[in-house]
Amino acid sequence: MRNAQMLIEQRLLFHERRAAKIHAMIAERRQTAHDVARSMWGDRALTQAFLTLCEILGHVDLLIEDGRVRELDDGEIVRLEA
Repeated sequence: MRNAQMLIEQRLLFHERRAAKIHAMIAERRQTAHDVARSMWGDRALTQAFLTLCEILGHVDLLIEDGRVRELDDGEIVRLEA
């Protein structure tokens, strides 16, 4: 690997942009992580549910930690709100 620092910066930027996109989607309306995954990846969120939900939830965890998103749990469904 010739320029590891550049690769690291590119990956961090990609994930910052992905988190911003997820935040914007949640800010539009309350929704579940699955709703966000369906909006981003369509039917792939059904056929590759584990992979797509892990991607969304990883970003959501960081958004919650930053205070930008919160979970609303009614006892049956957890929705996300920005």
